[in-house]
Amino acid sequence: MRAQPLAFRFGAKSYADNFRWEPDGGSAIHAVALDTGVVRSWRIAPMMAFHATQAWADGGDLVLEIATYDDGVVFDDLRLERRRAGLPMRSRMRHVRYRLRDGRRDAEAEPIAGAAIELQQVHPERIGRGRARVCWGAGNGERGELFDCTHRVDLDSGAVTTWRRPGATHLEPLFVPRPGGAADDDGVLLVPTLADGDDTTVVGVVDARTMECVAELRAPQVVPFGFHAAFSSAFGAA
Repeated sequence: MRAQPLAFRFGAKSYADNFRWEPDGGSAIHAVALDTGVVRSWRIAPMMAFHATQAWADGGDLVLEIATYDDGVVFDDLRLERRRAGLPMRSRMRHVRYRLRDGRRDAEAEPIAGAAIELQQVHPERIGRGRARVCWGAGNGERGELFDCTHRVDLDSGAVTTWRRPGATHLEPLFVPRPGGAADDDGVLLVPTLADGDDTTVVGVVDARTMECVAELRAPQVVPFGFHAAFSSAFGAA
């Protein structure tokens, strides 16, 4: 995707309309060393992406797991008029892994076994400190329904376990570790959902290992459709 930065400031188009899908130029992944500022780059086949699952160092290589799309159709798929009309998602979502080899200038996507997911989450203690072997994310329905379920994906075996609140849109599953727990999936997910007829947002409290819903929380009002959240055990404490 390409965009003219000045168009965002002075143009009359929406944010999404300022982007252009130009696959002939391919895509690239850049890694910036936080201590030295040195940049390494790898060329990859054209793709679109919003969210990465995780990244870690493996010897001299870097490994990136990320949700990708084949093209820029996803921008049109997410337009409000299409979502209100209940039209299916046309863009193909993939969950892939790139091994960014030291000394190479290109990389290829390797499919990750299991379900394709978006709005991915891993155990926060694994971020920047190693590799998580379990992740969670929102999945699309068999007929292209946007985010109609929440998947748990075993990144080694590809095993998938799913929780679905029927008829509801699932937002980002927020993983909350159990105090004192050590395993990648020892905790719960907080999954905001919204269905037709709901007078408020319903948050599913889901066992992160079994994907069974153990409780539901009802927010005091409808939470607008959003992508990200944070958990604080001290929120509201005296």
